[in-house]
Amino acid sequence: MDPIERRVESESDAPLVSLYTAWHEFSLRPLARTLPVTSFFVLAYAFLWGFHQLLLLCRDGTIPLEHPAVFGYLASTSPGVAALVLVGTLGGWAAARDLVSRLLRWRASLGVWLVALGLPTVLSLVSVVVAKLIAPSSISFAEEIPLEPGSIVVGAVWFVFAAAGEEIGWRGFALPRLIARRGPLSASVVIGIVWAAWHFVGSRPWPGAISAFGFGLGIVSDSIVITWIFQRSNESLLLTTAYHAIHNANVRVIHYLIPGKLAASGAILSLLKAIVVIVIVVRNGWLRTVPTEFRDNFVSSPPPPDADATASSTDSPSDSIE
Repeated sequence: MDPIERRVESESDAPLVSLYTAWHEFSLRPLARTLPVTSFFVLAYAFLWGFHQLLLLCRDGTIPLEHPAVFGYLASTSPGVAALVLVGTLGGWAAARDLVSRLLRWRASLGVWLVALGLPTVLSLVSVVVAKLIAPSSISFAEEIPLEPGSIVVGAVWFVFAAAGEEIGWRGFALPRLIARRGPLSASVVIGIVWAAWHFVGSRPWPGAISAFGFGLGIVSDSIVITWIFQRSNESLLLTTAYHAIHNANVRVIHYLIPGKLAASGAILSLLKAIVVIVIVVRNGWLRTVPTEFRDNFVSSPPPPDADATASSTDSPSDSIE
């Protein structure tokens, strides 16, 4: 008997059993094994949309909830929720715990830590300075920043929480599986495009074409930089979360410093990220290599010459990813 079913000891728990049985009869597991990354992308978007709909229902009074913002918080972590659902379905609680435990991996070289913690801030500062030098009228600093110590602490916690919720999904689940098939560069670009579109789906109003292109270029560049950090930190989600959270915090700080005038510095920031990406791609030979360690972890080796022909003909590459 399944452990969850063993915990049901009274008739009042019958709805739990019905829900659990219906979940298994839905047969998510075969789909997740066959198309793990596609299933993850679909679920990430589905959870984002679902949490946003619940938030709207709370705001118009249909759902009487005192703190409807909780659904906004959950929407921002929908990639992590999707990843945990899939990993839990395929490998149970142990696999889900292992995925989350990567948020505690801190062992990495000093250089990788400096990139994760310092690069977002350096690029943001340089973009503002360059924008001020090139087009002085495009930068006008605020005379007063409406921030209080309490809001700074809450904001910092929120940035870390939201970034971790995303990183569990984008880097913890999708990235290793895509690297195994496509290599680090292609995997990073795919995630970057899906990641950028995910932000567009969750934002209103939608940006114009030029703003969307600049934002997308920045997100894809961030995706490539984070992949570099991920590969050099033993797949640490702690370092990728740090980069992600600091980047988001910098964007918010610049928003307060330069209210309503982010176009010039934002465009320069995206170009600076693109330059960093070119250096990473060229120096690491990502145009032609697929790291062996990722192939070993997520792609099964070909069967030996004397293996049973029937077994080799029925095994599909996608089944071995999980």
